[in-house]
Amino acid sequence: MVILYVHRDALQWFVAHSGQEVSWPAPIDTMYLMNRAKGIHKPRGSQYPLSVRKSIGGPYVDKVKRMPNGSWQLNYAQEGDNPSYFTNAGLQACMRDGIPVGVVVQLKEKPNPQYLILGLGQVVAFNAGVFEIKG
Repeated sequence: MVILYVHRDALQWFVAHSGQEVSWPAPIDTMYLMNRAKGIHKPRGSQYPLSVRKSIGGPYVDKVKRMPNGSWQLNYAQEGDNPSYFTNAGLQACMRDGIPVGVVVQLKEKPNPQYLILGLGQVVAFNAGVFEIKG
C-alpha cells in the first residue's frame, strides 16, 4: 500500500515539473523517478512503470510530436523484442488500467545531462512494438 502512495507522489512530481528542464532528479521518499539503465522505469514492487525516458542516441526511434494546442504525443518503442518483457507488460498494464506515466526527453548528454519533463502521459495504444503515449 505504501508503494501506491509514493507512486502517486512521484507522479505529482512530473505534474509540478512539467515543461521544466532538469538534471537527474532526486528520489521521492525512496522511489527513483527515472532509471539510468532503462528507458522504462518500473519501480520494484510496482505493477506499473513510473516513467519513460527518450534518450539521445538510444537504440530506439522514439518520436515526440507537438500539437498546436500544446499537447503532445510520444511514439515509444517497446524494450527489446518481447512485448511480454516486464517493462513492456507494465506499460500495457498502464494502458489497460488508465495509469499515467511521467514522460522525460533527454536534451543534453553527459557530463551534465539535462532532461525536459513533458509531464504525465496516458498510454493509449500499442501497435507493432510501439506504445502511443499522449499528454
